[in-house]
Amino acid sequence: MQTIKAAVNLLVVFFFPHSIDRTMYTLFTTTALLAATATASMQKWDTSCGSKYDRISTETLTMTSADGTFAAGSLVTVDSSGVTNLHGPFMGGSWSVRVYEEGASKPVGDFFGDLSKVLTFPDAKNTSFKIDGLTFALPEQQYSGKFQASFTATDFSHATYFCVNIFYGLDNAATVGAPKLLAAPQLVLPTFAPNQDPYTVSTVISVP
Repeated sequence: MQTIKAAVNLLVVFFFPHSIDRTMYTLFTTTALLAATATASMQKWDTSCGSKYDRISTETLTMTSADGTFAAGSLVTVDSSGVTNLHGPFMGGSWSVRVYEEGASKPVGDFFGDLSKVLTFPDAKNTSFKIDGLTFALPEQQYSGKFQASFTATDFSHATYFCVNIFYGLDNAATVGAPKLLAAPQLVLPTFAPNQDPYTVSTVISVP
C-alpha cells in the first residue's frame, strides 16, 4: 500500500506541479487507490458446463474462507446442495476443482479428492444431496485477477455427477489499468563551451 501511495503522490506532483485544491487532490488520490486495489469474493456460479445427464443438480452453493478474506493461498470451503438424478447407488468417485485465470493459457490450479468424503444424501430415498467441507487453496494472481473454478465430479463408472463454474476474485488484487510508477525524470546538464549555442549542445543523463 505504501508503494501505491508513493506512486499516486508522484502522479499528483507530475500533473499538478503548482498548488492544487485540497478537494481535487483527495478525489484524485482516493480514485487512484481504489483502482489499484480491490476487495473481492465469490461473484457468481452457474451450471452451464453441465448437462441434463448429470447425476445431481446443484441448487445452492457457497464458497467461503475461515477469516472472510479471499487472498492468494487462502483455504476456501465449498458447500452445495440440490436434488439427484441417480441411476443407481453411489459407490464412490472423485471430485476435481480446476482453476483458470483470464489471460492464462492453461489452468493455474488443479485440486482433487475423494467424493465419498464430502457427498451425503440426507433423505432415505437419496433424492437430495449435500456437499460439505470441500476445501482448496486459492492460486495467486498472475494475469488479470479474474478467476473461474471448474468444479466437477465423477463416480467409479465415469458417470458425470455435476459441473459447476465458480467465478471469484482476490482481495487487494492489482487492477488492470491501475496507476503505474512513472519512470524517473531525465536531467539535462549543459555541456557547452562559452562560444557554443546552449540550445544545440546537451547531454541527457538519467537520474539513478
